[in-house]
Amino acid sequence: MSSIYSEKCPVMAAVVGGLAGNSTGVGMHLTARENAVLALIAHGSSDRDISGALRVTLGTARKHRENIQQKLNAGKAALLVWHYLRLHPGELKKSR
Repeated sequence: MSSIYSEKCPVMAAVVGGLAGNSTGVGMHLTARENAVLALIAHGSSDRDISGALRVTLGTARKHRENIQQKLNAGKAALLVWHYLRLHPGELKKSR
C-alpha cells in the first residue's frame, strides 16, 4: 500500500488495505461497549436513542461516539457506518 494513503487519509488507507486483502486492524481496538454503540449508530440511532438503549447518560453516549470516532479516525457518522459494514457485512440487511 502506498504511504500517501496512510499519511493523507487513514480511512482511504483502510479501504486500500482491505481491498488488497491486508487486515488493518480497524475495529479491533474498540471495547465491547463501543462496538455496541457503533452497531446502534449504524442502525440509525441518535445519541439520545443510544443513551436510552444502553441506560447511560446522554453525555456518556456522546463520549462513546467521540471515542469511536477518534479510534477509527472517522469524523462523520457515515464513516462510522462504513466501518461497521466493513466489520459486519450484511448485518444491516438482517434487521430490515
